[in-house]
Amino acid sequence: MVKFSNCGLYEDDTDIYSTCQDVVQSLTMLGDSFSHKKEVHVMRRGFQNVMPFISLQKRTDIKGAINWFTREKKPLVKRKIPQTLMKWNLGKSKNVSGIISKRYKIMYRRILKMNTFSDYHLYLSLVEELKNGGHGSYNLEDIGRYVHDFRDDEGNSTLHIIIASDKSDLLASSTIDTLLLDGMSVDLTNTNNMTPLMLAVKQSIPRKKVIKTIMMYSPKLHCKDVKGSNVFHLCMGSCYDDETCADYLNIILKGKGAKAYLISRDTNKDTPLHIAAMETTYSRIHCIMLLLENGTRNMIKSTNEDWLSSLNLAVTSLKGKSTYVELECSVRVIVFLLYGDYPDTDSETNDNTIDECEYDSVKSILRNPRDLENMENILKSIFVKLNVCPSYNIDCSAVPPSSSKIRRSLMNCIAQSMQLLKNRRLDTIQD
Repeated sequence: MVKFSNCGLYEDDTDIYSTCQDVVQSLTMLGDSFSHKKEVHVMRRGFQNVMPFISLQKRTDIKGAINWFTREKKPLVKRKIPQTLMKWNLGKSKNVSGIISKRYKIMYRRILKMNTFSDYHLYLSLVEELKNGGHGSYNLEDIGRYVHDFRDDEGNSTLHIIIASDKSDLLASSTIDTLLLDGMSVDLTNTNNMTPLMLAVKQSIPRKKVIKTIMMYSPKLHCKDVKGSNVFHLCMGSCYDDETCADYLNIILKGKGAKAYLISRDTNKDTPLHIAAMETTYSRIHCIMLLLENGTRNMIKSTNEDWLSSLNLAVTSLKGKSTYVELECSVRVIVFLLYGDYPDTDSETNDNTIDECEYDSVKSILRNPRDLENMENILKSIFVKLNVCPSYNIDCSAVPPSSSKIRRSLMNCIAQSMQLLKNRRLDTIQD
């Protein structure tokens, strides 16, 4: 039996299948004398339904359990509980079924790892795709090594190429999961110093499932490309709408220590919040709120190399005759003010910001930064221009500022604005 090094792939999985069958038979025997008969039945049914799915890490313990079950030196009731079952805590747990169910969910991701026939053809197809004509050897170990070590002229690994391809999100994520399970590094970089995760947030094809898969392998979030941008910078400047970017953010922010990198600066001293504030193609209201909710207090006041804050950048970047762009600019400014920013009327920079603003509505908000009623009235007046009736029953769960000082009606207006803008391109909107 030939094993692919560091991958756990076998050319013949007959013994694995028979191992599963032996486990089912052993658990049937065990059920007659074990106190937790119901839980043993759950285990047996699970092995039957997910055959074969035993992970490489569990193979030794499973075989040890089989040897323990099938030997006939002592009666079954007097034998010591094997290590495999002790790890499942069957003897003490009050919720054994829940523990087993949770482990099945974790192990289910490894089904492809044990389905050698599928893995072999997956690797073979990858080789043919990477080399445009196949590979000289059809030995699994050689094919696997070629796929894992491959780099193109720009330093892209197989992971990068899969992410940048036109494969569906589901197919790409499944393939990447298999490669990462087989030992590929999740933090490989190309010549632009971009990791697979950084590349995924920039793709024109949605890569939500790919990002979820990559995050399961704890990628390093501090990595920066040649321009000093990390994954949060790239996500805020990507070609996605606000809703998609917010979904990406929510996934990545669950990573270990993720919030610490929200204040990272690129070569222009811009933070991810600055990038979001400057975005002119798509709305970024929801993303801005997520960044402010998860970042530090001084994030709102940070400036770039031109001494411009996120508030300054939002006002000066969004221009045009479209009422939707006016709405986007108004809401961005309101959000920054609600989170504690304040235009310094004595500052020449802020005076220039107000002067450069194209919209009287935004100028009014900046000149009255604590007048919540004025903010609400301005948003409602923009709704009138768009022939949209203000909604008072809209879901405000996506609006993070839940302070009791903020009136519910203003939060409704912000939430309604987010609904109107979340999937629109600002640069092509016609009123």
